[in-house]
Amino acid sequence: MSEVERNPAERPRIVVIGLGPGGRDHVTIETLEEIERATHRYLRTSIHPSADMVPDAITFDHLYDTVDTFDEVYRQIADTLAAAAAEHGEILYAVPGSPLVLERTVRHLQARNDVECDIRPAMSFLDVAWARLGIDPVESGVRLVDGHEFATAAAGEHGPLLVAHTHANWVLSDIKLALEEATGDEQVTILHALGTPDERIVETTWADLDRTIDADHLTSLWIPHLAAPVGAAYVRFHQLTRTLREQCPWDIEQTHQSLIPHLLEETYEVVDAIHAIDALADGGLVVADTGNHRIVIVDPVAATATRLDVGRPGSVDVAAPVVADTLVLPAGGRLEVVLDLPLQGDALDAGAGAPVRVRAEADPPELLLGGQEWTAVSLPVTVSLALAHEPGASGRVTVELLAATCDHAACRLRRTQRAYDLILT
Repeated sequence: MSEVERNPAERPRIVVIGLGPGGRDHVTIETLEEIERATHRYLRTSIHPSADMVPDAITFDHLYDTVDTFDEVYRQIADTLAAAAAEHGEILYAVPGSPLVLERTVRHLQARNDVECDIRPAMSFLDVAWARLGIDPVESGVRLVDGHEFATAAAGEHGPLLVAHTHANWVLSDIKLALEEATGDEQVTILHALGTPDERIVETTWADLDRTIDADHLTSLWIPHLAAPVGAAYVRFHQLTRTLREQCPWDIEQTHQSLIPHLLEETYEVVDAIHAIDALADGGLVVADTGNHRIVIVDPVAATATRLDVGRPGSVDVAAPVVADTLVLPAGGRLEVVLDLPLQGDALDAGAGAPVRVRAEADPPELLLGGQEWTAVSLPVTVSLALAHEPGASGRVTVELLAATCDHAACRLRRTQRAYDLILT
């Protein structure tokens, strides 16, 4: 809808009020006076404990059931309110909480040039949250995050975080999965229906975050501290690229044009790795590790899923960190792993026998059947692991490759390790 810019004095007026966090005693006197004065009242949603304090209001509940995305809901609400203000000259628009805390419809209205947006202060759920948690948010350095944008908005953060817009258990699940390096026992607090008779403050762990309560529009999450930041791998990758760009002589000299040959070389390596992968007929798994890139093909009976991970080193001179992937595989099938190392000018040292050794371990041990150690004289190495026959069995399989290598100066033992969390069906 097009907007016509008008002189502020000529614009239709939208008075925006907030109904507080939920309890009727948290609604301000100014808000009650504006409700009484208004002739044309609009309410974003009637699903709020104080919504009945705005009588004869037109609500937008139907949009949440008929429109595909929240962003489109908010745009349509703003367009409808602007049209109503143009028709009546002035309207009242009531929202839950405070108009200035996580109210995207209000941001849409503020950005328009065809209406005047008169925002009245109101109490938000944050005021009750600080009181219940017993903290000063300024001194504590609390970051407020939208639950729908947790993975990106909280990237690099250790906490403390107060996460709002956690209105459903699937939102809590997305938040839980965004922290890949969580141990599961991190302490968090779920805040529910603050300031109402149904108020609940529940201590739980990261692992149980999405199965502790039935979340709704009055649910928020308090995260006091995280040992590893959100998006830790991406943060480390970003820090590494910045350091290289600022300090590495080779990186400093590069331009977009000079990187083209290297980009082509890496692309061909990935293509070669993909061509080398064969899906197993029995529904097993093939993992190809090119050293700089890792391609995982999961081929169960019903579907095929392909995943490409970049930025994970396949070989270092000391023990590499274990990277875990959860795989759902058929009981009695096979896990086939293809391991390789970028020798970077070294050569395999066959002076003391087979230069390559591969060892597989399972926790619990009965998750794997048959042999679990192999030797080889060349790379790459393919190992095939027979899986237990019991559906429902689960655990972790770790596969380690050791390669004796030498260059013109010294010999060394190089190691790479991969771990997979398995669930057998």
